[in-house]
Amino acid sequence: MAVRGSRCRVRQRVAHPPGLPSPLGGDVAKVTLTFDNGPEPEVTNFVLDVLAEHQVLTSFFVIGNKLDALGARDSLKRAREAGHWIGNHSYTHTLSLGDTDDPGAFDREVTRTKEALGDLATPGNLFRPYCNAGIIDHRVFRKAHIAKLEAGGYTVVLFDSAVWDWEDAEAWIDRAVGEIAKRPWTTLVLHDIVGFPPGVVTNGMRNLDRFLRLLASEGHEVVQEIEPSSMPMVEGKLQKSMDHLVWEAR
Repeated sequence: MAVRGSRCRVRQRVAHPPGLPSPLGGDVAKVTLTFDNGPEPEVTNFVLDVLAEHQVLTSFFVIGNKLDALGARDSLKRAREAGHWIGNHSYTHTLSLGDTDDPGAFDREVTRTKEALGDLATPGNLFRPYCNAGIIDHRVFRKAHIAKLEAGGYTVVLFDSAVWDWEDAEAWIDRAVGEIAKRPWTTLVLHDIVGFPPGVVTNGMRNLDRFLRLLASEGHEVVQEIEPSSMPMVEGKLQKSMDHLVWEAR
């Protein structure tokens, strides 16, 4: 399992120990970037170009029903070969598992995506659940799903902040900077997609280069390593209670 492996720093990073003031004010922090809802080859490949320019490694959590699109697997193969981690973000991205008592939902959304990814997936079964527009609450799972995650050896990867980059191509940067200022290590969700819902074009990732340059100027460290508190389960083993994610425990 590679969640504590590769680390990288934003190119031209100013070296300041975490917790000390950055050149532009505020404290220096660690940032883990993650990308959800792809692959959309045009956007995903653009994101990969920007990340390569800044020598940044990240994780991509993909939607299973996008894998058959032209070029989708090639984009993921490129990401994997560059050292990025590839994880599961459900098959349809339409269902919070905690909202249903359908016993087949887990296999349709999670197992099906695992099978579709095959050897493109990073070892360790990285899985980020669909969370109702970024709201992490009791609707994420049912109790039975926790048992399936344990049995399947999944690593559940949550996040600190989703900054609505899919909705506003400009404002997300200020939101992200504000979130990073709140804690010493932030797991941030961005999206390698044109926009959302389908048909809406925002192209929020056109500002990814500017965002990474801003992080560099403030001396923040961008790491691929996933902050431990964002992983309540690692390879099927509970690291802390997941009751706050479970419908029956509400």
